[in-house]
Amino acid sequence: MKTIEELIPLIEDWTNEKGLLKRENAPKQYLKFLEEVGETAHEILHENWDKAKLEFGDIAVTVIILAKQIGQKLTFKENSHTFCLYYILQCAKESYISTDALRILSGVCNYYNLSLTECLNLAWDKIKDRKGKTENGTFIKQ
Repeated sequence: MKTIEELIPLIEDWTNEKGLLKRENAPKQYLKFLEEVGETAHEILHENWDKAKLEFGDIAVTVIILAKQIGQKLTFKENSHTFCLYYILQCAKESYISTDALRILSGVCNYYNLSLTECLNLAWDKIKDRKGKTENGTFIKQ
């Protein structure tokens, strides 16, 4: 299993290869972030914890991409005491993302007895070999 610090540059490189790292793509990436938060909330409500793990990882991927698009450097420290998805929504806006976004997301994962590191590894394993193209600021998978 890779650490979050190892995964961030891998995800950034993957994103760059897909043509997503342009700042003008940030508004679409922000919408993708919101979509992933909604999917995660759905899995939490239905207590589908295996699916929730992947969705938490997907949120982390969207946060990493959005931060890179707008030139924000993320910091990471595990074991935050945050427990509500609402706080991760407060961390990201179309043109701004808090440097603490991953720390806050880690706290939400911890609240549900999940590890953000494990969640992000699951998401990375899902996307790393994905083929597709970027159209109008959105990655369209094959």
